[in-house]
Amino acid sequence: MIEVKGETGVIACENGLSLGSFACGQLAKEAAAGAGFYDGEQSVAVPSSKLTQWQIINTTEWHASDALTVKNIASYAQYSDYLNDPLFGTNFATPAIPGIYPSFTVDFAHPGPPPGAATANENTYTEEIQFQGNAFDHRFTWQGGLYFAQLPKIQKLDVRLEGGSTSPVDFSTCNGCFYHNFQYVNGFTNGGQLMASWIGRAAQGESITSNYWLSATRKIGIALKHRKIDRAFLPQGGTQNDVQVNSDFLLRSGFRLSGSLQYERWEIPLLAANRQSNVTASFEFSFLPKVGRK
Repeated sequence: MIEVKGETGVIACENGLSLGSFACGQLAKEAAAGAGFYDGEQSVAVPSSKLTQWQIINTTEWHASDALTVKNIASYAQYSDYLNDPLFGTNFATPAIPGIYPSFTVDFAHPGPPPGAATANENTYTEEIQFQGNAFDHRFTWQGGLYFAQLPKIQKLDVRLEGGSTSPVDFSTCNGCFYHNFQYVNGFTNGGQLMASWIGRAAQGESITSNYWLSATRKIGIALKHRKIDRAFLPQGGTQNDVQVNSDFLLRSGFRLSGSLQYERWEIPLLAANRQSNVTASFEFSFLPKVGRK
């Protein structure tokens, strides 16, 4: 690699080192054609990338009484991505043997969908129902039985319950997977988890979190989490249990102190023969100017 006026380009290669022989062949062909430093080539005649996405959301509210509101939120979305382009801009080819073996293109790192298909297709449907209201002379606030902003007689304590499942009915193209992507098996994941879901692929999970508010800017909390991986996705499945205690204090001076301590125990035979456990601790110190209370 060489850098000229802030631009970087390849001007040299090493035969016999990984893909070096292919790169040398491409550079030699470009040099014979009179290519300059800023010229390049790739193996697709008409590279293209087209992303199509649309979504419809419906929110319906029914005020059943002064103390109860029922809300339903439903949505449907489609996402399609057509990508036909060599990711690294390569035009690798095998060397030809005159009269014996012709040269042919090496399709390296080229996501190209089949004719009439797309590189990625997703369909998403969500359905959420909420029951919002109050009782006990407006001292007990609740939402769907899953989130309690305050508990009776313990108004400084909130509780949140979550649960869900991504284990699908088995289908022939991907046993135990909620979606499939033949080109990039771990596509649409972040840190090994399905994006926007701590449950992950082909699993079920439940969590309980609770905070005790010492004031509007100071709290201590606890979180419990359980996750079970489907046996159809990983051989023998797996379980994961976490317990965490945490605190967050914003002081009058603008200094903020946050910390957490977590104990995790997991058993996934595919990764380890015996049950495993670990402890994680974190501490954060920050300063927010002009946030002191009067």
